[in-house]
Parts: sequence; C-alpha cells; structure tokens
Amino acid sequence: MALEVNGERIADDLIRRETSIVRADSPELFADLDPVDAEIAARDLARDRLIARTLLAQQVRSESLAPEVVEAALTGFRPAAGCAWPSRQPAVAGEATVELKLDQLVGKIIGKVAKPKRSDVVEFYRARRAELTIPEMVRVSHIVKNVDETHSETAARHAIDDLARRLSEGEDVGKLADACSDCPGNGGNLGWIRRGEMVREFEEIVFGLEPGAISGVFRTIFGFHIARVQERSRERVPGLEEVYDRIADDLHRTRQRAALNEYVTGLRSRATISQIRGDGLRGNQGR
Repeated sequence: MALEVNGERIADDLIRRETSIVRADSPELFADLDPVDAEIAARDLARDRLIARTLLAQQVRSESLAPEVVEAALTGFRPAAGCAWPSRQPAVAGEATVELKLDQLVGKIIGKVAKPKRSDVVEFYRARRAELTIPEMVRVSHIVKNVDETHSETAARHAIDDLARRLSEGEDVGKLADACSDCPGNGGNLGWIRRGEMVREFEEIVFGLEPGAISGVFRTIFGFHIARVQERSRERVPGLEEVYDRIADDLHRTRQRAALNEYVTGLRSRATISQIRGDGLRGNQGR
C-alpha cells in the first residue's frame, strides 16, 4: 500500500524499489528469517526510511539557499557541450536544492554531537575487549594449476609435480608463480587471510604451516596447489591505542545516528501518516 505523510503521497512502486535496495544493502538483517518474514521486515524498514526522508524534506522546503550554492551543485548534472538540457531541468534543479538542504539539516543535527571523551573509549574497550579480538591470520603465496574443462587432472598434476621439483631445487616461489601458475601476478601473493575466507582444504594446509614453510602438493576444488606461508599472526587482543581511533569513530557515528533518529522521531510524533489502499481508502498508521 502507498503512504501519505502530512498529505504527501509516497507511491507503492517507490516503496517496492526502496525495499529492494534495503534487501541488497543489508542482507545480514534478514539472513535468519524465512522469505515471507524477510520481505515483510525489509518492506517495513523501507517504509520507515521513506517516511523519515519525507519528513526531513518537508522540514527544509521552506528554507532558502543562495543561488550560487545551487548553481555549483548543478554543475555535475549538466550534459556535455553541444547537448541540450533535458525537459526535466527544473525538476533536476529542484531535486538538487532539496538534497542540499537535507545535507545542511543533517549536518546541523549531527554536528551538535560531541566526540567521545577518552574515558568513554576506555570504558568501551574494557567492556568489549574480547569482541575486539583479532583472529589468527597467515600471509600466503601460492602456485595453482587448475583442473577444469580445459585442463585435465593428469596434465595439471604433472605440471604441479614438476614445479614442486623445481622448488625443492631452490627456485623461488614468487618467480615460479608469476611464470607458471594459472593465477599469476604479484608473485602468487594472496595477502593476509583468516579462517573462513578460503576453501576448507586450502585452509587446513596453510594454517598448519610455520612462516617460511612450503607445503607439498595438495588438491582443492580448483585444482592442485603449492603454498608458502610468509608470515603468521596468532590470535590476539589489540592494545587500547591500536584500536583507539576506530572505537572513538564508531562511538561518534553511533551517537550521531541516535541524534538524527531522535530528531526524526520528534517529527514523526507530530505527523499525520496514513496508508492508502488501492481503492483510495486510508488507514491511519499512527504518528
């Protein structure tokens, strides 16, 4: 059903589009729900977002902006030289103006939120220290010979065995990876990985190696591999100073979101919001 917010209509097709955006942007919110419940939850969240945006837009429409500010914002909308402006030019200008006003309003609201004190950061760190644990990680290089529709099992195994022999004779993993691997480049370096990021067979091998060690040939669903662990980082809890800036930023953003939500809640408490059925009848959704 469509919505009406202080007499302004939010069409049902706009709600459907916003629902799709919500589902795509935040799949983790609906991962544990069955499809019907997930769709209902996503639609409810989409409606809340659209109501909030409409209320904020209504709040700023009566405010004025300097012409040069709007002019600067419209620069990015202009077509290439020699092309005519589309017939939507007034609408585009109006949309840009509302966006600018919204940005200014949101900036004023969240700009009043003070950054957390050091004592706030320390308190958060002490209370959530275990949750900040950095898991065990390894930095890995590898050589792979694929097994697929164009590379047979026998040919791939023969090629990887030959590369294993060359490594045992002292050749460099990185140079062989660039020259011979089916995933060349950067010396075969995969960077830092943590458990759960690679296939199980690969992780079982590399997390069992010490820094500098080179594995034997092993098989995964992709083909045959040889891996070398360059560095290893054991699971650890970071020190306060290591995560201080991240905690402070997260706390600040959380408080800014809370301030904006409180402002929108105040607007909503004074608003008239109705659901509009296909037959045009209204059902009060409450304030």
